[in-house]
Parts: sequence; C-alpha cells; structure tokens
Amino acid sequence: MWIIEDGLDGTATGVRWDPLETAATLSDGDRVASYSNFSPVLVGRGTRSVTGKTGGKWYVEIRSLYFRPDRVFCGFDIDGDQDLFSDAPTDFVGPATMASTTPFASTVEAVTVDASGTPIELACGDAIALALDLDAGKLWIGALNPWEREVSWHGAADPASGSGAQFTALPAGTYHLFCALTANDEALHASMEIPEIARGRPPGGFTVW
Repeated sequence: MWIIEDGLDGTATGVRWDPLETAATLSDGDRVASYSNFSPVLVGRGTRSVTGKTGGKWYVEIRSLYFRPDRVFCGFDIDGDQDLFSDAPTDFVGPATMASTTPFASTVEAVTVDASGTPIELACGDAIALALDLDAGKLWIGALNPWEREVSWHGAADPASGSGAQFTALPAGTYHLFCALTANDEALHASMEIPEIARGRPPGGFTVW
C-alpha cells in the first residue's frame, strides 16, 4: 500500500471519479477507486471523471494505493467510450501500464509512458503527474516525490515550453480522466486515488484540474 498524508502545501484538486460512470468502488468523496477480486479469472473494472475537458492546459496527479504494476491503467478516455469492464483497455491515451514483473514491489515500480515501452521509475509513495495540453494536442508524463514540489518530467521534457511530450497529435474530443483496475487471486486488490491536494507545481500556463 502507498500512503501519503494530504497537507496544505499545494493546490486543491477539483476532478473526481464519476459514481454514474464507474465499474469500480468509489470512496473518500469519489477520489479513490478500488477493486478486489479473489477469483483466478482476471477481471477489469474502470472509472472515469465526472467532468471532461475539450481545451486548455491541465495538470493532474494520481497515485496508486494497492498496486500490482502490470494491473493498473491510467490516462484520459477520449469522448467517454472506453469499456469500463475491460481487463485490457485500449481506447485511452496515457501511461500504458505499470510495467514491472514484481508483484507488490515495495520500493520501486516502473510506468510505461509511451508506445515504445519507455519506462520511468516511481519510488514508493510517488504520484504520477500528467500535463495535458488540449490546445496543442500533447500529453506529458512525470513522477512526483511527495516530499517535493517539482515534478520530474520523463525525458527531461518541459511542458511549459511545449517540448518533449510523450504523446502528440492528440485528436479533438472530450477528455475524461480514466483508470482501469484489474485483479485476480494473484493480485487481489487495486486502487487509484486522485489526491485531495496536488503537491506538484504545475508547469507554466497549466492549471490544476
């Protein structure tokens, strides 16, 4: 389990998971999506945000509480049409999977951030940072140490200047924050949280969602 205490040093978040558009269990004011499965059959349960964005520059943080690396998907569902009952979602843009071979690793995980499978490492307690520029059609992925305010953007990218995005030429549409949690008797629980307080400093020109 990853545990981080929310504090006052940061910006309050507004995005929440949608209780009407979820196949997972929501809690903590619809900030936490969870799923448990004790069957040997791998099952997926997804959720997306109440609101979507069609333009602007948005900064989001999400973090995993229960975690088997290859069983969590996150990013943005374009136009809200991703199947929420899929154990292998494909109709979204974002970190493909938490790519690691060690179930419930307690120190370091890796996140596959682009189509070529390039990983970034997340230390225990880190959040995934997403910078979405819908005006330019770009998405950046980074990691945030909970005791720091500066995001480490993958590949030393700079969302403020528009350089180094992991995803480009994104299509127009309504972008909902999305996660899919998959579990079976090898990894019983999965959970994804939107922090109450975004601790990282958004890139210049970006607003905390």
